[in-house]
Amino acid sequence: MYQKYCELIKASPQITCLLGHFLLLAANHVRHVRAFISKGNE
Repeated sequence: MYQKYCELIKASPQITCLLGHFLLLAANHVRHVRAFISKGNE
């Protein structure tokens, strides 16, 4: 997944690649947290 994403954006600087990967992880984490919160509110 990590390498695929790097190839997708063709990021020559590794920092851009790492930032993009971190953003993906953060977005995924937020989705899980929201799902957990909505479950708790039911």
